[in-house]
Amino acid sequence: ERSQVGQNPICYEQGADAFQSLTGANDSFLEYMLLETERLHALARRYTVPEETPFFPTRIPPPALPLADLPPLLFPTNVNLNSQIMEMYLNKVMPAVCQPGDDGHYGSSVVADVQVLQAISKRVHYGMFVAEAKFQEKEDEYSRLINEGNEEKLMELLTNVAVEERVLRRVHKKASTFGADIVEEGAAAAHSDGMKLDPEVTMQLYR
Repeated sequence: ERSQVGQNPICYEQGADAFQSLTGANDSFLEYMLLETERLHALARRYTVPEETPFFPTRIPPPALPLADLPPLLFPTNVNLNSQIMEMYLNKVMPAVCQPGDDGHYGSSVVADVQVLQAISKRVHYGMFVAEAKFQEKEDEYSRLINEGNEEKLMELLTNVAVEERVLRRVHKKASTFGADIVEEGAAAAHSDGMKLDPEVTMQLYR
């Protein structure tokens, strides 16, 4: 969806004149929309589960609904990678999938941005569940490497190259299928120049 409109860089300028009636002087249009979305979702206790991590943890309200009685699934942690995710998205992902320039579709841009950022965040933070499961399978080995501070060997132990390659192939196939323009009834474009989004770009972003 985000690739259907231009980059519209004004949406990411803090205090841009075009949006100051909404955002004030300190936030960009994207930051305003993302923050207001998180404030609403926080009231419905979205961020009380470990796979949901807010981009603005200090600016959202506590839940308005009673907390659910959920068993702890992870070792207690305050991991929040959303600042890195935001930087990667604005500097690599969005420019790679959107045409440069300003086409005036600001609302469509930031609504899609919010959806993409939340989806990326959730997927990235799901990695904590994967790491926890792998740690429990080989607790002694992981503990030794952690105590040694051996990051290289830890990453080797965590990474399953064969699985990652299968995931990348599935990503490419899905992007080829769902990103194709229909050129005639029942037929999809066969080449990247007939795609809404080049599947190679999508696959590289997953890397």
